[in-house]
Amino acid sequence: MGSRGTIDTDFLNHTSAQLAGDRYGYLPSLLRVRRGTANTTSFEEIHADSGSGFRFAAEAFAKVVDEHDFGAIRRAAEASLDNAATLAAIGRSARSGQAEPVPARGVGKDMSAARLV
Repeated sequence: MGSRGTIDTDFLNHTSAQLAGDRYGYLPSLLRVRRGTANTTSFEEIHADSGSGFRFAAEAFAKVVDEHDFGAIRRAAEASLDNAATLAAIGRSARSGQAEPVPARGVGKDMSAARLV
């Protein structure tokens, strides 16, 4: 949950399009976004490809190498650092009971305070 909405997911790495799961035991993934903070605002379902997360990662890496898009590695690393900073702020908020700032990294980044509610 953030200051502008909520992301709700089950964090499955491997997914199936079949409701009852597939022969590998993969289940359908759930990803929902609420744009806004009011509980009366409905969630929007986000659909993604189904399959093995390992395969998706390998294909993405192969594409980076094939296209010589090494900036993609930098962008992924930046996103990981932003995620880590957000998780650290959530941890501080859980301990302090207050909104905690997420340090800005880079020019033009909108990093608002995190608060565990």
